[in-house]
Amino acid sequence: KLEKKLAFAERKLLKAERALAKVEECLKPAEQRGDQECITDEERFMFRKLGLKMKAYLLLGRRGVFDGTVENMHLHWKYRELVKILVKAKTFDGVKNVALALEAESGGVLVSIDKVSKGYAIIVYRGKDYKRPPMLRPKNLLTKRKALARSIELQRREGLIKHISTMHAKAEQLRAEIEQMEMVEEKGDEELYNNLYAAYASSDEETEETDEEEDDAFPETHAEEEGEVSERDDEDWGSDESETGFGDDCVPHAEELQTKSEDVQSEKVRLQRQKY
Repeated sequence: KLEKKLAFAERKLLKAERALAKVEECLKPAEQRGDQECITDEERFMFRKLGLKMKAYLLLGRRGVFDGTVENMHLHWKYRELVKILVKAKTFDGVKNVALALEAESGGVLVSIDKVSKGYAIIVYRGKDYKRPPMLRPKNLLTKRKALARSIELQRREGLIKHISTMHAKAEQLRAEIEQMEMVEEKGDEELYNNLYAAYASSDEETEETDEEEDDAFPETHAEEEGEVSERDDEDWGSDESETGFGDDCVPHAEELQTKSEDVQSEKVRLQRQKY
């Protein structure tokens, strides 16, 4: 079953590669120019500082570099010497490839690539002898729609490659388990049972050692608990004895109360007779 899934995923990968090649038929990226304009270190430092402070920027999304991106760069260069492009990429190598592609397609000079809060910032200088081209959108790049289709196919191919790699790992793990089971059947089950018994015995010994260590680690607490129990027993015995003693002492006190009550009643009778 796993091999069938693996074969199906490989067929889907071939299909995705064919679709990607079909989309990239119109893509013919430009090469780097040999007579590219150079800038000094002082100019590069100044352009980098100004470019990072710029509020206007271009945001490069999942479509990557297409004809609309280069057109927007030329529109920025109509009023400014620099253009700042923000790229959200996972690796610095990917950002570097994008920056080189922008430099080659636009004809400008790459100033710097910096890490910012929104991703990576690419600063491109238009050049001292800049002349606006008659065609702002180059014909060798993809359109907006085809660039989106290319990004989807690239994402599909990347996902299929990861899926196939995980399937290969699972298949290798299953093969190793099957080989181990065959070896167990050939050698017999005694070795397996001995290993299991040794593992469980070692675990039981570890639990016993931990219990003994806990008892040794807290001997004072056990002694205190035993002392508290003995003190409570002594208190209970003392309370019983005190109760028996209090019973004998209460007898004369009751007799005194009875005599006092009789005296009070006789006094009341005498007062009533005096009234009559």
